[in-house]
Amino acid sequence: MKIHFDSGKNHLYQATPNNVVALLDYHAGHWLIDADDGKRPNANSLQSMAAFRPSHDPKPHLKATATEAHHIWAHPGPDTIRHLEAAVRGFKLQGSDPPQSWKECEDCILTKMNKQISRRTPDTVSTRPFERIAIDLVYLVPQGEECYNGDKYALHAVCQFSKWHEISCLPNRLKTTLIPAVFNLIEKIQRQLGYKYVVIIIRSDNEKGLGRDFAAACKSIGIKIETTAENTDEQKGLQEAAGRTIMQRTRALRISSGLPKDLTNELAVAAVQLLNTTPVHSLG
Repeated sequence: MKIHFDSGKNHLYQATPNNVVALLDYHAGHWLIDADDGKRPNANSLQSMAAFRPSHDPKPHLKATATEAHHIWAHPGPDTIRHLEAAVRGFKLQGSDPPQSWKECEDCILTKMNKQISRRTPDTVSTRPFERIAIDLVYLVPQGEECYNGDKYALHAVCQFSKWHEISCLPNRLKTTLIPAVFNLIEKIQRQLGYKYVVIIIRSDNEKGLGRDFAAACKSIGIKIETTAENTDEQKGLQEAAGRTIMQRTRALRISSGLPKDLTNELAVAAVQLLNTTPVHSLG
């Protein structure tokens, strides 16, 4: 449509300066549009072909080969790819079955981390979603670096029962930052996600920012705190495995997309969204 902004005369014009389609008024930091009905372009003509679709025309399925799906879902394993079509609405897997592994995938090779993590079943097993969650704080970028907006850490939570992930990117690990972030995650779980269940137990390590004040605040609303030894990743089990997976997917997205490292926080959020739409073997 070639709509242009004339900052001198404060209006929008189409193709040529004489063809004014809207007058603009600057107010409180925003440009307000007062369009002439006779000259206003058709709204549909401003939409891209991808965005414009008649309501009676059903949305086509997303179709991809096993290798393409491996890249789209941030490099999960072949077992996950085999279950995508059954678990994800609107997706069709094309071509041959996934290979036994993607040994030659350079992105996977670059993102793999080897560390012994506990897989022992907890003493108490959850019987419903979000009865027990595990939280952990991980570095988004190497120490001394930061993301484009100053974020350096990711606080993530994972449900033991459903394996649902939540994440919040933070600029520091101070008490005044961490405690509100944890309770914001709890509030999102209990309200925004629409679950009638409440969080009963939170498992975490002895993060300095989550000290006595955090324990007292949790106790006041009936939440029990379970702790693991500080700086002992092998004991964390669920939250350490979740954090490891999130950062692997984040690195895979960054490497395959070629995006800069200072967008790691946005990629981590995208990785969590992908994890929440990816089939989980332990859930069947």
